[in-house]
Amino acid sequence: MSARAKANQQAYYAQIMLDYWRLALEQERIPAKVLNGAFGESVRLHQSRAYGWLLLELTGQSGDVAEPPTAVSQLPSTAAGLSPPAELVELAHLEDSGWIGELLHSSDTAAPARPAGMLAVASVAGFSIDQMASWQQSLMELFERLRQGMDEC
Repeated sequence: MSARAKANQQAYYAQIMLDYWRLALEQERIPAKVLNGAFGESVRLHQSRAYGWLLLELTGQSGDVAEPPTAVSQLPSTAAGLSPPAELVELAHLEDSGWIGELLHSSDTAAPARPAGMLAVASVAGFSIDQMASWQQSLMELFERLRQGMDEC
């Protein structure tokens, strides 16, 4: 499977998880904090992988690796004397001080100690479905914009 196909697949999985997360919140059978912990990390993982596969796609690499990179800095260096593509410079900047960095470095807060006999404990802060949905929208817009530029070349 190509890097593009894997990026699309991971973005699709993230969207499925977001849809079911929202549905579970609407049903109010399980406390929101528990659902946020259960769904949040999975959505973040799929979004992060989608971004990594996009990085490989942008650099023309195949999807024949076990795991995608998690940052521009993990891509092979640009040949001596050449500047990295503007897209990668932009993405590196977003990793350092933008929404991509927030996505890549977000995590649920450490779970509180579980009392004996309790199967689940609500996280203190954790993930927000609204934040994850915002990152998903930004990720899809990024895919579209960068791919449009690639397809024009």
